[in-house]
Amino acid sequence: IQRVFLLTISGYFRLLVLAMVIGTLLLFCVFTYFEITAARNFALRSFEQAVRTQSLMVDYWFTENARQIRLLSQLESMRRGKPQQGIAVFLENNPNFAGITFINVAGIDTVTGENVAEYEYFKRACRGYDGISDLVYSGSMEERILFSSPVFDMQGVFLGAVVGSIRLDQLAELVESFTIGETGHIHLRSLSGRIICAPAFERKR
Repeated sequence: IQRVFLLTISGYFRLLVLAMVIGTLLLFCVFTYFEITAARNFALRSFEQAVRTQSLMVDYWFTENARQIRLLSQLESMRRGKPQQGIAVFLENNPNFAGITFINVAGIDTVTGENVAEYEYFKRACRGYDGISDLVYSGSMEERILFSSPVFDMQGVFLGAVVGSIRLDQLAELVESFTIGETGHIHLRSLSGRIICAPAFERKR
């Protein structure tokens, strides 16, 4: 190596060129590493922010629908034992609900005649709590989510529960409308862990 690089001027020149090439490669590698790291960190931050935003959207969807049912349960017509009057007005102003029913104090659905006394949302209502169900199936096997709230008369005596159902398609559309980058995948799972909905392009595969 000494003969090639150190004994002649051209050798020194070749050594200088080699050092410059090596230095340039090192600088390029360091620059590339930091660029890739910065891009990856930015992508992760963007993804986390997008997921948080979508979570807020979904949380708001549940919270707002539960609030509407709670307001319905507190209408004077409901508290005076005239649920159908209050339900009719409510449905006119809240078309997002597929159906509203009133469960009497015995646990009987006043629309279908079904006994739902053992259902968790009615048990919660008996204890004075609102409820949001996991996925349920309607008579047409349509997937829905139920929002329930207890109804009390003017003296605070339990009269039953009002239950509103919303088609799962509405929540699926909300999730599908939210896009993260070009390839981000979002899945919404039910309480049991089942995937409720995924991006439309993914479900078509």
